[in-house]
Amino acid sequence: MSLEVTKEAVGQMSFSQLMDGFKDAIKNKRSDLIMMFGTNLLTKHDSRLKDEKWSVCEQVLLCSMDFKMNDWTLYCADALKKRFPKSTRVQRLIGQMLESSGEYERAITHYKELIENTPEDTVSRKRLAAVLKGQKRTAQAVDVLNKYLDEFATDVEAWHELAEIYLQENNLSKASFCFEELLMHDPRNVYYAVTYAELQYSLGEYETARKYYSLALQLDDSNARALWGLLLVSEQLGTPVFDKEASSSSTAAKKTTAKADATSKPTADQTSSVFVVNKDALATATAALPFDAQELVLACVAKLSDVYGQAEGSTAEAAHALISAAK
Repeated sequence: MSLEVTKEAVGQMSFSQLMDGFKDAIKNKRSDLIMMFGTNLLTKHDSRLKDEKWSVCEQVLLCSMDFKMNDWTLYCADALKKRFPKSTRVQRLIGQMLESSGEYERAITHYKELIENTPEDTVSRKRLAAVLKGQKRTAQAVDVLNKYLDEFATDVEAWHELAEIYLQENNLSKASFCFEELLMHDPRNVYYAVTYAELQYSLGEYETARKYYSLALQLDDSNARALWGLLLVSEQLGTPVFDKEASSSSTAAKKTTAKADATSKPTADQTSSVFVVNKDALATATAALPFDAQELVLACVAKLSDVYGQAEGSTAEAAHALISAAK
């Protein structure tokens, strides 16, 4: 069924058509259509829904909070509470209703009571952490996540959320630990490998950073973050990849040109990058390196040229020209 339908057309659909449309809307995460199909099902075909009524109510309740359709929120919540008075899932929906209405303190209290009564409820613990994070109560959110991970150490989402909080707090060593856990769970995830490499670079662990940039490139040899990172870490480990004097001159020239004509298109000489590859120094230095290190650095430069050569836009063109000059 096409998801491009009008309110009038939905109003004329049969029960089976509405159900098909409702399921397609859920599959495609279309909150507007979930509301359109769901409310018609509840209004016109309540008795025919049977047990499916409760899943329709749940989805309509969640979407109605997004659209601030409070009448439907209350209707669905009342129906679910009457049918499932002791359900943890329904109580969690009540907590989300409190969040939606801005009653965050009540939501926090509600989730704490829910967790105390059902400590195995992992979703409510993560909801509590999310509310605390949203209210800038970072220390409490970290405490909730750490206690949760002590019991459920394989929850990848929780490790990632904790890592993001540590990054916001600029606690790089603890964020690095979280990404180590994420890599253990999914060692072929390029994002995890690159981010961990960047954290190691920021902590001054250049050898470790080089290993994980290399891992990321083994998984995706066109990843620009990993390619640039490998060149940067090579510079820190003694290979003069970038010409800092030329970089400073390029940056100063770029600022001068920007003042003269703010609307001009950037050229290769006015690239947005603050780095200029030192072609001569790179050739000399890599010649003295062990074969594998030499090949690694030169391969990065060549691959970056290919990556930017296939990209579109003035910035990509400027970066391509800059990198190509070092090949």
